[in-house]
Parts: sequence; structure tokens; C-alpha cells
Amino acid sequence: MRIFGWVMVTIAATLFTLLISFYFLAIVPLVSATSTVIYTIMAVIGAFLSFNMVFNYVMCIRTSPGAPGQEWVLFSFSSNIVA
Repeated sequence: MRIFGWVMVTIAATLFTLLISFYFLAIVPLVSATSTVIYTIMAVIGAFLSFNMVFNYVMCIRTSPGAPGQEWVLFSFSSNIVA
């Protein structure tokens, strides 16, 4: 089962790479000419969304199933206290 997990992570990383490269190599140049303001804005937004997509996927992989972490447990108990 552990090998199957790494296979799925590899497939997802490949899909992310293909999606991001397709956006930057095909979509952005098709929509706007290079060295324009629109091209720059689309490239910055695409880089921002790509980074967020990969970051969230990596953080999801690193989180243990069923274990929210100690800081969430402390936060949930402290928010229930009424002064």
C-alpha cells in the first residue's frame, strides 16, 4: 500500500508539471503578445497559483491522516473558554 501511495504522488506531480508547463508555454502566449503588461500580469498570477497548488499538495502529503497537530488541539480548547 505504501508503494501505491508513492505512485499516486508521482502521477499527481507529473500532472501538475504538465498543467503548469502547458499554461506557461501555450495559454499565456496565445492570449497575449509577449512583453506586454497583460502577459506579465498573467505570468505573475499563474506563478502565484502554481506555487499555491504545489505548496498545498505537499503540505497535504506531509500531514498524517487523522492527526490535526498539537497547535490545533490547543487552539480549539482555548477558543471555548469564556472570560
